[in-house]
Amino acid sequence: MRYAGLIKNDIAAGKKVNLTFFTQGCPIHCKDCHNPEAWDFNGGKEFTNDTLKEILQGLNANDV
Repeated sequence: MRYAGLIKNDIAAGKKVNLTFFTQGCPIHCKDCHNPEAWDFNGGKEFTNDTLKEILQGLNANDV
């Protein structure tokens, strides 16, 4: 699996502090898409065990 990005402590994505995960690859290609660099299924970064650890750490940090 590939992903486009990860934002920790995201205050723009909801009512509380969030962790936002952007998947990579989209076949729809909406007009005026705010993230066209994520369209390529082969782009972005490879999802690894380290990525999962980073996500879990970020989620746990927001529980405080």
